[in-house]
Amino acid sequence: MLDGDCRNSMHGEMKAPPDTPPESRGSALDVMRECTLQAACLSWGRVRSSRRTVGRNIQSSARPTDPTVNKLGSSDGIARVEYLLHHRHMKQMHKTRNSLPQATRARVEVILNQSLADLNDLYSQTKQAHWNVRGPHFYSLHKLFDDLADSVEAHIDPLAERIVALGGVANGTVRQAAARSALTEFPTERGEGLAYVTALVERFAQCGAAARKGIEDTAAIGDADTADMLTGLSQDLDKSLWMLEAHTKP
Repeated sequence: MLDGDCRNSMHGEMKAPPDTPPESRGSALDVMRECTLQAACLSWGRVRSSRRTVGRNIQSSARPTDPTVNKLGSSDGIARVEYLLHHRHMKQMHKTRNSLPQATRARVEVILNQSLADLNDLYSQTKQAHWNVRGPHFYSLHKLFDDLADSVEAHIDPLAERIVALGGVANGTVRQAAARSALTEFPTERGEGLAYVTALVERFAQCGAAARKGIEDTAAIGDADTADMLTGLSQDLDKSLWMLEAHTKP
């Protein structure tokens, strides 16, 4: 008996080979359909088997007596998988005698890697504005954008080093930043200087809000040092936002 899901997934018209005698074409088509369905069902079975294997591997990564997992019932499937993946991620951290709990350090690593991606993207977008700005305010904006890019870059290295100091891995390549950044792409069309100012206002404001959220999250889980680092970032982003908004209409 062929799998119903597999049968429903088969579409399209099949034709017998051109040299098949007319009286045999019906049976030939039946054989072809059946062989194709069987092959498709075998493939479908492998996919389902793979899904079951992945599920077993994820669940086996947690301790059998883990009380947090035991509290998550079958109706909390997504939360259960997220917790188990987080637990697996904790096992991959470097060993350190840092006194912060491993669970705290793992969570901070996630927060800071997101900040790292956003800042790398913000830096490159600000440099894009610096290079391409035109218009009557060219020189002042050209210099302003360069100064703002420098202020962003100054925070990138400390954030990455904090991640590694806590036992994590800093994901700071251009491709990693592009894949993780929460910012939208900077306008690539030619525009006047004030249009670039408006675009940067949105992005600096977004990064500032994310920094404040990071302060709250890291303070809540007991990492006052990272919260302090993000406070300095937040202050600089707010100052940059002020400078940009000063060029817009009130």
